[in-house]
Amino acid sequence: MANNDGVQENIAGLLCYAPFIGFIASVVFLIIDKRKFVRFHAIQSLAFWVFLMVLFAVFSIVLWFLAGFISLAALAVWIILMVKAYQHVLFKLPVLGDLADKWSN
Repeated sequence: MANNDGVQENIAGLLCYAPFIGFIASVVFLIIDKRKFVRFHAIQSLAFWVFLMVLFAVFSIVLWFLAGFISLAALAVWIILMVKAYQHVLFKLPVLGDLADKWSN
C-alpha cells in the first residue's frame, strides 16, 4: 500500500534500516507517515540505533579504561626492569625472561 508520496510500506520499512540513511529515514517516516507498519519499523530502527550507540559507548569506555590500565601497568613494569638492570640484577619476567635467557646464550 502506498501513501501520498508513493512509497510502499515495505520499501519505507526497509529504508528505516538502510545503512547511512536509516536513522534519518526513520525520523522522517516517524514524523510524516501514519501507517502502523512504517511507524513500527521507524521506532524499532531508532531504538536499535540508540541501543547500538549505548553499547558502543560502554565498550569504548571499558576498552579505554583497560587500555589506560594496561599502559600504566606496562610503564610500571618498564620502570622496574630499568631499575633492576641498573642494579645489575637478572630480573626475569614470566615466560619472556626464560626465552631471553635461553636465546642470549
